Amino acid sequence: MSVECPQCHKLNSDSAVTCPCGYDLHPRLRGSLYGRTIQSSTHLAKMWVEGMSYGRFALGVGATWLVLILGEWVWLRLTSRRNSVKILWESLQFATTDLIGAVMVGAVSWVVVWVLLAYEGAGWRLCPKRITLITTMIAAVFFSLVRWGNPFVIAESVTGLMMLAVAIAAYYAGSRGWLGRW
Repeated sequence: MSVECPQCHKLNSDSAVTCPCGYDLHPRLRGSLYGRTIQSSTHLAKMWVEGMSYGRFALGVGATWLVLILGEWVWLRLTSRRNSVKILWESLQFATTDLIGAVMVGAVSWVVVWVLLAYEGAGWRLCPKRITLITTMIAAVFFSLVRWGNPFVIAESVTGLMMLAVAIAAYYAGSRGWLGRW
């Protein structure tokens, strides 16, 4: 089993104590030989690496749904003069539709995280439920904004975000040496 240096991203053998660039691999080797251990002592790092419970995941999705209902209610209240009960019912329907679409996007991110975790060469330490919840929240906000906003501004924003995502992916692949020397 080879160990990747976090500084220069070169693969080193199990018996290597230091990388040729000078980075000390001993703590990483100890963690990889005796199972995965959390190297950082900060609470935030431990929270990110440890798994998320189903209850907290459901609580996050429920909170997202309630925020969507509130946002839709405020938006419909500002734009129409109908009865409050009808506005609440419509906001409930819109929020539920947005949440269903966002959960579908979250399911795709769940699959992507499990594919990344199945890749043996990388030391991914991702919590599938946490990544799925974050993706679901972002998609829910995006679906709400798409309905409220100007389509041309939204198309420009999505195009800019896609270009940024491609640039980040290309930089990451280049720094890992997947594309050869730059």
